[in-house]
Amino acid sequence: MPIMKAKPINHIFLSLDKPIQDTIKLGDLELYLDGSYRPEWNATVVGEVYTLPKNPKGNEAKVVSKLKEGDKVLFDYSVVAERKFESDGEYFTEITKDSPYYQKFQNGKGESLLVVAMPGKITHIWVGTYHDKRGNFIDGCQGSEHDISRWKSQFNFGSTQSFFFKNLLDTGKKDVWKADYRDIFAKIENDELTTVGNRIILEPIDVEIPKDVIQQMGVVDTIEAKVRLGDRAKVLSVPDGVDLKKGDVVGFEPQFLEKYEYQNKQYYLIKSYRALGIWEETNNGVQH
Repeated sequence: MPIMKAKPINHIFLSLDKPIQDTIKLGDLELYLDGSYRPEWNATVVGEVYTLPKNPKGNEAKVVSKLKEGDKVLFDYSVVAERKFESDGEYFTEITKDSPYYQKFQNGKGESLLVVAMPGKITHIWVGTYHDKRGNFIDGCQGSEHDISRWKSQFNFGSTQSFFFKNLLDTGKKDVWKADYRDIFAKIENDELTTVGNRIILEPIDVEIPKDVIQQMGVVDTIEAKVRLGDRAKVLSVPDGVDLKKGDVVGFEPQFLEKYEYQNKQYYLIKSYRALGIWEETNNGVQH
């Protein structure tokens, strides 16, 4: 009897070994983490294509033509991190854990509350913000802890802590994860990343700080110090139709930068239309 697979209609199904990373290695030492605490920090971003739709539609559907079942891919952390909560309607549930100065709440509509305490000259300055399900700012408050407590009193809170992964599907044979086309960034072959969507994949650039600059900073007896540039990086892979090649140094605005890690190496990603231009070295050594 042939093996039957669940087929997506207009998504990509992924197979993951471990959705939440619950260990971290420091040399030969392996530490265990609580993966349920802020899963957006520990969500897996690498998996395999389980199955593809037959007739993909939409602006990003071309991603499907560059993939096949079994391909290893890099994808957006939200595929795993997005969750649904048992609390319904307007009742907010805290999704952080034992953190006195950082609290996040979410309700059944996808709205969120964020409360953060920042160090001040005398005491902490508290800030509370209210966002809709798309992350747009609606309301906020700044002041003392008492001011924030009074501001929070306008919202309803529930006590349930149960949640479900929004994109996790039980096919009857195994668990798979549903991803939008735009969530798939790159295909991984021989530990190299090749873009399959609209993002340029970049390698960060580390520049050595001159010795005289280090001495001016009051640091002595240092052997080497480097700074990582945040406004440019080296091109590794580009989408079709983008007038860049591997090795080009491309500039961008830092706020549009996305950072991902694979095999203990950090990669930068920017959407192709965010590229500002190519940095080239002139005769006097200055780049522009």
